[in-house]
Amino acid sequence: WRYPWSSAAAHLGQGDASGLLDLTAWARKRDATNWQAALVERLDPGMVRQLRVRTQTGRPLAGDTFLSKLETKLGRRLRALPPGRPKGWHKKTAKAKKTTK
Repeated sequence: WRYPWSSAAAHLGQGDASGLLDLTAWARKRDATNWQAALVERLDPGMVRQLRVRTQTGRPLAGDTFLSKLETKLGRRLRALPPGRPKGWHKKTAKAKKTTK
C-alpha cells in the first residue's frame, strides 16, 4: 500500500495521490443498479477479443490521446514497443566492445 504505483492505498480508504483513481466519481457513474445492467449487457466479439488481449498483456485499453496523457502524467511507457531488437543495436554493442578492450 505504500508504493505509489499501487492502488491498495485507495482501496484501504487512504486516498489516491496520483488523482487517477477517484472512487467517488466512479460511484456516481456506476451505482449498483446500472452496474448490474452493465454486467448483463452483451459485448461485441471484437471488444471481447480486445479486452482479453489487453488483460493478458497488462496493457490499458484506451485510445492514443488518452494513453499519451496517461504516459505523460505517470512518466512511464504504457504501450508495447515494436517486436524485435531496436534498430542500430549492433552498432552500440560493437562500440561498447571496442571501449572495453
